[in-house]
Amino acid sequence: MLQNQRMTKDWPPPGHNFYYRVDEVLDNVDPISYDMSLPSGGTVDLSTVRVGRHGSDAPEDLTFREELYQSVGSITVAGGHVEAAMKRLLLVLTGAEAFSVVDYNWYQLETKLRDLCDGSDELRQRLLRILDWADRHKVRERRHTVVHGAWWIYAGVGARVSRWPRKENDRIIIGDMAWLRQLGNECWAYAHKLDDLLGEDWPRAMLPAPQPRATFGS
Repeated sequence: MLQNQRMTKDWPPPGHNFYYRVDEVLDNVDPISYDMSLPSGGTVDLSTVRVGRHGSDAPEDLTFREELYQSVGSITVAGGHVEAAMKRLLLVLTGAEAFSVVDYNWYQLETKLRDLCDGSDELRQRLLRILDWADRHKVRERRHTVVHGAWWIYAGVGARVSRWPRKENDRIIIGDMAWLRQLGNECWAYAHKLDDLLGEDWPRAMLPAPQPRATFGS
């Protein structure tokens, strides 16, 4: 719902002649209100607007960002492990010798691995089941949304990310931190499933075992 928003000394921004108060009520998230300004009239693609807060960051914004960045970071790191595991498997299955030979993106790696799943041995059968699992859970698409989207980094709006996928409509995806944590768990599960297929057909680097902490009085 749009309402007229009264002008103040710092609102609207210089050169913006159209400004409104937006009251947003959606299912499964708390209602929010924010001011919208436009340099000229016309329609607005909400997924592309710049987002800020009047005044300065609120303390809760900083707390929200810590949790958001931790979740997004976990998904990002897990995605790197997924791609590395797929490259290792592709090298093992094709007999190629260097990562540079299999320098493909996530979609290409999955496609090339799926093409090798002819059912001729147990490894290929297991690999196909893992690729099907990831496809059912839309791991790649959801990971891309998290990594390549633009997050609203302010508290009180839910876990909200703008996304502009090629050949699809722009959109804003709104949820909560639970779906981010779930996706992180699934990305790591995917990486571990793929890595387990290698068995001992790949070099390992192992760090020293943790040392027991000294107890008081020892």
